[in-house]
Amino acid sequence: MNHEATRALVSEQQIIAGIMQSKTYLWNAISQLKEEYFSDPTFKKCFSVAVKNKSCDYPMMEAACSGSCFNPVELFETPYSTTGKTEFGLVLCAYKKRIGVETCYATINALLSEDNENPTATITEAVSVLSQSNVEQCKSVSVIGDLVADEIKRCEAVASGKSSAFIKTGISDIDDMVCIEQEDYIPLGGRPSNCKSVLAAQMCRNLAKDGKVSLYFCLDSARASEVSRAVFSEAGVSLQEFNRGINTKTNFARLEKGFEAVSRMPIYLDNTRKATTDMIYAQSQHIKHIAGRLDLVVIDFMQNIKSSVRDIRERVAAVSEELHFLPSELHCPVMPLSQLSRYQNEETMPPTLKNLKESGDIEEDADKVMMVWFPQKYPCNSEKEEYKNLLQLYIEKNKNGSTGYIPLTVIAPIYSVFNRSKNSSDDPYQCFRGGE
Repeated sequence: MNHEATRALVSEQQIIAGIMQSKTYLWNAISQLKEEYFSDPTFKKCFSVAVKNKSCDYPMMEAACSGSCFNPVELFETPYSTTGKTEFGLVLCAYKKRIGVETCYATINALLSEDNENPTATITEAVSVLSQSNVEQCKSVSVIGDLVADEIKRCEAVASGKSSAFIKTGISDIDDMVCIEQEDYIPLGGRPSNCKSVLAAQMCRNLAKDGKVSLYFCLDSARASEVSRAVFSEAGVSLQEFNRGINTKTNFARLEKGFEAVSRMPIYLDNTRKATTDMIYAQSQHIKHIAGRLDLVVIDFMQNIKSSVRDIRERVAAVSEELHFLPSELHCPVMPLSQLSRYQNEETMPPTLKNLKESGDIEEDADKVMMVWFPQKYPCNSEKEEYKNLLQLYIEKNKNGSTGYIPLTVIAPIYSVFNRSKNSSDDPYQCFRGGE
């Protein structure tokens, strides 16, 4: 066995070790590999068991390895990479080479055979086999007629009420202007303390009350903090006042409503530090499997996603490019929150796309872009009545609809966002934004 074949075999062992010891690794492997990519019969059987059961533990592997010379105990001493990219790449490369060698060998024998009366057909068949081994890279090409059956199923599901063509945020002023489709990539930008996390969490809670499942990656805060905000929001109690000991006895009784409401919400919180896009994808697939559905993925926030790229602009560009493929893979919208760079007159003017960090890359990838501005947060606006509890939401990009301004009401102490009076729908800052 040559050195390259040995490396590929070791990679197969590392993959089985990874899927036994890490759920994230398991879902990465299931989504990117196939049984036929493995050359070793035992590893092939182990992977098949993992795919069938969507899990891979020691008893399963012991049964799969029965009768072979392989000892599953060795798997717990086998090192593997965090995401599996290295091993996956080596195994796939070895698979393509195997197919190439086997096809070429069979083609040569067929062409040299005295019984071969149609060498052109032999060569054509060989080309077809070699092309098929690379079909994973060509999934984006389909005849439109072949896709009609899928569209019929989707329409039937919508018509029967089993599915929805759009995701409703539960804030009707937003839903009236923006139709969030199931495969939308929707960055939500805002400066720190401008309530973008409050708005995203409110959307998740609203969806949960409608029986929909959300996955919230809180990469910038603890899960306990998100739970507290949800409970106090549902109870209508100020978290800050309660923690300071103000009216604790009275408010604790009111918190019962929050405890009960939040305990029933199908919102999954992931607090993984230094998460990568691969981990986010794998966890999303895992939640979709165990919950039976997934209606919204929120990532708070994009700049905290780990990448091997060091330059901040290139890193965020690479992260955004990878994230924007997730909605089509998961069949649910993905909303990454994004910090904004500081800009001139941010206290008196709402942000625009040019203020979005690395906006050239994020904007290009997005189906929709939303920006929030909370003017009351700035000292120069804090006493102005027109800004009291006003959260300004700007739809800056909308591929399948119009852009515009939506005034919302935010009660920051209880982390709640809801509709504002229809009478305040005019944008007071349109005169500053007209030329942009």
